[in-house]
Amino acid sequence: MKSSFDPGGGSRPGGQERGGRADHQDRRLQESQSERPAKPARVQESAPEYPARPARIQESAPEYPARPARVQESAPEHPARPARVWPRVLAALLYAALLGLVWYEREAISAWLAGARPEPLPMLAAAFALALFPVFPYAVVIGALGYLFGPLGGSLISLGGTWLACLASYAGFRLFFRDRGRAWLAKAGRLKRLVRLTERSPFLFVAVARAVPVVPEMTVDAYAALTGIRLRTYAAASLLGKAPGMLFFATLGGSGGSGPLRIGALVLAYLAFLAAVFIAYRMLTASPLPPSGPHE
Repeated sequence: MKSSFDPGGGSRPGGQERGGRADHQDRRLQESQSERPAKPARVQESAPEYPARPARIQESAPEYPARPARVQESAPEHPARPARVWPRVLAALLYAALLGLVWYEREAISAWLAGARPEPLPMLAAAFALALFPVFPYAVVIGALGYLFGPLGGSLISLGGTWLACLASYAGFRLFFRDRGRAWLAKAGRLKRLVRLTERSPFLFVAVARAVPVVPEMTVDAYAALTGIRLRTYAAASLLGKAPGMLFFATLGGSGGSGPLRIGALVLAYLAFLAAVFIAYRMLTASPLPPSGPHE
């Protein structure tokens, strides 16, 4: 049996014994390493030495902050003028004074008219001019014509004069004075109900406006001319609407010598007629409109 030299002392079995131990130790070392789990590698989360700070928004206040702009409320060059009341008041006072003078001097005026006895045609021309340019109440003219020619003759002459004046005014606004008519309508009020009545029936609009003095005569003429109401519709409705008033004032003038009872009855009858027309006008303009159709 061979023996090998051991520098640590003594003799050891050579070759195989030493090699077996070394293999056994290597095997145990490998098994122990395999039993121990491998530690995960540490992720080095290196924090930055100087973390970036969020950028600050420099809200630099202005040295002189802007003041809010002042709204310049400049006065209009042509301010709206208030409605002139005094001219209307003076006109009403003038009309009242004229009517009072006619009543006070009724006997002298009656004697003068009885002696004059003018022809009907010149009086028709005078009635036309006074209806087109009403310098004083037209009711006085109708009453005088009724006194001269009787209730029927006076009402016919006055109706003819005012009807011709309506047609002349309509033609003037339709052909020559359209811009002036629009300006006239812009200043006029109380047209909303009449516009609704026009949409219902142009004939009713003109007839009611002529019968009940809710709108000035010139306003009715301008509105009818500029809205395209036909001439025949306008002429027939004006004649029908004017006739009751002409008959009333002519009868009142022709009955100058009658008693107060008859005059009072005439006044009440005419007021009842006006009230009936006005109530019908309010009902027609307040009720819903029918389906729209072509104008007459």
